[in-house]
Amino acid sequence: GLFGALYFVESIFTYFNSEGMAKIYWNTVYGDYKLFNSGMISRYALISISFSAFTIFGCEVKENYSYGGLVLNVHSSTSLYDCSITDHTVVGASVIGTMLSVSSLTLENVVMKNNTLIRDPSAPNLQAGLIIFFTSHIEAKNVTITGGSAQNGAFLIFGNLAIGSMTDVVLSDFYNEETKGAPLVHFTFSTVTLENWNITNTTGLFSLSGSKITMNTILIQNLRAIYENHFLMSMYSTTLKVSDLTYEGNGERGSLLVLIGGDSNSVWLNNLHFID
Repeated sequence: GLFGALYFVESIFTYFNSEGMAKIYWNTVYGDYKLFNSGMISRYALISISFSAFTIFGCEVKENYSYGGLVLNVHSSTSLYDCSITDHTVVGASVIGTMLSVSSLTLENVVMKNNTLIRDPSAPNLQAGLIIFFTSHIEAKNVTITGGSAQNGAFLIFGNLAIGSMTDVVLSDFYNEETKGAPLVHFTFSTVTLENWNITNTTGLFSLSGSKITMNTILIQNLRAIYENHFLMSMYSTTLKVSDLTYEGNGERGSLLVLIGGDSNSVWLNNLHFID
């Protein structure tokens, strides 16, 4: 029945040390019961937070193994400032963790490097992503994601009923290793703004369903053409507003690359440039 190596309930925790960064290295957490009853969500993480506020200014998170990732947020807020999260390989649900039941995650000046998530093959209903949101809020600014991969149906970001924004994001050399139509970022019934993203050398990008998504100033370069049904955005029943998007290809896809695939969408496009 383990919930986490650290468990905060109705607490306020803030770490700030001007002399050095908090170091979270080489921990292993593996609970007796991995999933909630629905089988969709991990029930524990390295740090489990319930009805609490958890903030770290300056941290190095490296080479940990936790089925549910760094944090499980339930009715809580987690904020990470000036942190690095590197060199994780997890067979499970997440690397960063799950934001659940009106929780929030704030990331500012965060680097995520060489993190690989392999969705648990023994949990067919599990929703897996380096970051997961269920009815929760995201605010991210100045985030770099480089290296690593999502495998066996996992995502880089999975959001269901998510709200928020992600600004000044660099995404490079991160791959979804599936062979057919596998996106990196998946939103359902979410309202999210993505602004000033620089994306290079990745596989497929956005899968959107029942959502309202705004994208401003997006640069996409050198998508890897490793699977079928290759779209920049696969959409269903979604409202999408895009302004100032530039796609620079590598000659592999040519005219076969489709901006949008799907149906029942409302789309507003302004100032798009495709160069191959």
